[in-house]
Amino acid sequence: MGAAAGSISTALIMGTCFAVMRGRAECGAVLPEDPAKTCVIIEIESAAPAAGEEDAPETEAEPEESKGFIPLPVNMQEADQKTIFDICEAGGVEFPLVMAIVEQESSFDPSARSKTGDSGLMQINDINAAEMASLGFTDLFSVEDNVRAGVHMIADLQRKYNDTAAVLMAYNAGEKGASRMREAGITSTEYSREIEARAAEFMAYMEGTARQN
Repeated sequence: MGAAAGSISTALIMGTCFAVMRGRAECGAVLPEDPAKTCVIIEIESAAPAAGEEDAPETEAEPEESKGFIPLPVNMQEADQKTIFDICEAGGVEFPLVMAIVEQESSFDPSARSKTGDSGLMQINDINAAEMASLGFTDLFSVEDNVRAGVHMIADLQRKYNDTAAVLMAYNAGEKGASRMREAGITSTEYSREIEARAAEFMAYMEGTARQN
């Protein structure tokens, strides 16, 4: 039996007609009980690809940049800023706020160590080191571990307080120290005001850069 475009072979098996094409068996017409009758074999035609039209090999898609990431004009490599941005996105804390804290606490120096026992970019105190280590943040002088620890702490404070100044006061002075200040009528400090102002500057820079692109 002649074949159109493409290679078709047919086989008669167990009283059933099959059209076999390109490695696939497609069920055809069942033979009649009278063997004298002729079985009509259904042919399935498939056009073979024209010369030069073979399927192109699939290429792996390139990863997209994190949506919204814009590096800030500060003394920190873009790769480290990207790491911090991704941690902030995962932790639900604003990137400009965390960058403002990092600038205030360590001036973007991951090796910073204070006399009061604070380590790394976000100056995690020794009092909190054991708890952070239990969460897997063991190297407080690495960008990733230190910022993960700091973002974890900020996110926890944000769940307790609905005011950024209160969050920053607690981060800086501890929750007990911040509570005493609030009881004395202090609702913000120089520390909290400077960070909030710097975070607003960072946010404005990112929004302005995004509009230009």
